[in-house]
Amino acid sequence: MGKNQKKFRLHIHQNLSISVSAESKLKPASVFSMRSFFVSALLKIFKSIYEFCYFIGNAIIKFSSLAIIFSKNEVFRTKQFFLKRIKILAQPEYFKTLAVFTFVLIVSILGLQSFKIVAKGLEIKQSVLGITAIGNKYMLGAKKSLEKQNIGSAEDSFIRAYNAYKDGQKQLSGAENSINLILGLFPQKKDAENLLKAASLVSQSGAMLTSAYQDISSLKFNATGISSDRPVPEVFESLDNSLSIVGQNLETAGSLLKTINLSSIPKNQQPNFLELESGVNALKLSLSNTRDMFSIIKNLSMGKQRILMLFENNNELRATGGFMGTFGDIQVSNGVMEKIKISSIYDLDGQLEEKIMPPNPLLAVNGRWFLRDANWFSDFSFSAKKIIGFYEKEGGETPDTVIAMTPSLIVDMLKITGPVNLPAHGVSLDSDNFIEQTQIATSADEYRQNTPKQVLADFVPVFLQKISNLKPQDYPAVLEVLQKNLNGKQILAYSRNPLLQKKLEEYHWAGQIFGTDRDFLSVVSSNLGGTKTDLYTNQQINLKSTIDSEGYIVNELQITRTNSLPKLEDTNNNSFIRIYVPKGSTLISNLGFDYKNLDNAADKAYKTDADVHEWEKNSVKDLVSGMLIGTESGKTYFGNWLNVEGGETKTAKLSYRLPFKIKDIDHYSLLIQKQAGAIDQSLSYELDFPDRSIAWKNFSDAEINQNKLNTEIILNKDYLLGLVLNSK
Repeated sequence: MGKNQKKFRLHIHQNLSISVSAESKLKPASVFSMRSFFVSALLKIFKSIYEFCYFIGNAIIKFSSLAIIFSKNEVFRTKQFFLKRIKILAQPEYFKTLAVFTFVLIVSILGLQSFKIVAKGLEIKQSVLGITAIGNKYMLGAKKSLEKQNIGSAEDSFIRAYNAYKDGQKQLSGAENSINLILGLFPQKKDAENLLKAASLVSQSGAMLTSAYQDISSLKFNATGISSDRPVPEVFESLDNSLSIVGQNLETAGSLLKTINLSSIPKNQQPNFLELESGVNALKLSLSNTRDMFSIIKNLSMGKQRILMLFENNNELRATGGFMGTFGDIQVSNGVMEKIKISSIYDLDGQLEEKIMPPNPLLAVNGRWFLRDANWFSDFSFSAKKIIGFYEKEGGETPDTVIAMTPSLIVDMLKITGPVNLPAHGVSLDSDNFIEQTQIATSADEYRQNTPKQVLADFVPVFLQKISNLKPQDYPAVLEVLQKNLNGKQILAYSRNPLLQKKLEEYHWAGQIFGTDRDFLSVVSSNLGGTKTDLYTNQQINLKSTIDSEGYIVNELQITRTNSLPKLEDTNNNSFIRIYVPKGSTLISNLGFDYKNLDNAADKAYKTDADVHEWEKNSVKDLVSGMLIGTESGKTYFGNWLNVEGGETKTAKLSYRLPFKIKDIDHYSLLIQKQAGAIDQSLSYELDFPDRSIAWKNFSDAEINQNKLNTEIILNKDYLLGLVLNSK
């Protein structure tokens, strides 16, 4: 078996092995212990026998003699007689005698019953402990089978453990009704019942997970999609049901464990019990993530699906990742790719008859708005809707899902698969030359000649086949690459299915701009010079925030961009930079940007898009600096141009006041969102709060110097920095 299978199984048996140690909580006698009860019960019985001999005899003699006297002297005829007799019986002498008789009778019965309760309790205890030992043995066997990669044997052991624990539950509940009722008054019995129920649910879940693993193992991935010995929808349905039941089982097991009184567990076993509880919770979380991932894969592959794949070149950076030079039209039916067509986006743009005015900055590269520039808005879900609209206008069929990816993902995958040979094109593509070779093969000159992107079209099926041929030991590396590129926003997805879109957003794979009630920063660059220079342009961001004595916050932002390419005609990096900050922030000053006036560059007769009209209506332009101040995705943005020639370094600065103030005791946080498609950047952050002290923080102590915070971040994903401040 491969490493990934080992990892998967190890994940299962590590979590389930916790339950093995946990079940051993049932072995110590304290859960069912009746030692103290047994001793006190014996003393009570001996005392009851003595009292019975003395008091009951005396009471019977007195009560009988009184009854004889009453029957001899009275005729029981009148109402007054009964009242009189009741008054006599209520007198202390007679009432005490009757009470003693009744009390002794009850105590005697209970005393005799105690023998039966104690005996039955001991019998149940021994039986349950024996059955539990058997269950624990099977759980240990399941663990060893998983370690040896023997999934079938592990499943059998889990089933046997489950049956053993169920037998233990039957023993606990199988006593005679009256005895079981009395035993049920002891909390230890209830704790034992709940522990056994939790154990049976965990063992049952283990059996179902091993069965689910066998279903997963039956799935095969190749260049055309997913296949299996059974119908793929049937396998997916079985997996869905298994994961759902396991999820419910673990939820119930977790609830049962919370009800158990820790004092019922021997002290030397309490750490194991706590480990079991946290282990079940961890498994619940892991399973929840697995179910979500499975749900995403199922929704993307089952049934009839149409996927629009966008290949975004992050060497020509745009808001959602890069310039969309190539697209793929993919049709999927129950996991099988029935059609995959890869073409130049210019093939579609040539079909657009409608003349639409683009957002003003795009006039630098085009006087009309086409599909290739539709990813203008930084929130991918918003841009994806515009992309679908243009795709439909240009003759494409409405996709169910839009996926955007940059070459960074393919470059990382080629490090695992090795080179892809394309003899027809006389090239071998690997991680070192993929970007360069594909840019040469898909140059702008070929676009204008309507030359199809045949290199990429031929590359994709061979590349997918190489992925399908990977060995199991390579799977962890593949998962690591996917995770890295998803976190780094080199892959983004949007679905018209609301449930799937919600899952994508929960995992932060939808490229959304997040809402915040405190500070926010996202620096988004759109290369509008038509040059492939962004992978060679380094960006350094420095942010300084100062909280004054009244709680107002002023931010000073500095953006330094260095173009490492030589100074040539086609190496200028001409980018429109949008700086997203909390809505309502006020610009104080800006310096270092390049003024560009495009107000007269458009044909006013063109149609205006409603969303573009709204975007421009909510913006104002500073006539001196050319700074555009507007609103987008619930944020204020400051937008301006920065043109960096080859071999040049430029720095732009701006300061702005945030729209909120910090109270005497308040939280402060900064959410930093990385731009989709951007390479890793360095960010330096300084926070000054001279009139406040820190009550809580998620920074290290080394980053704090009295009333100042300094931290350095490699911006390869989103970050949330936070602290709670007290006024002095």
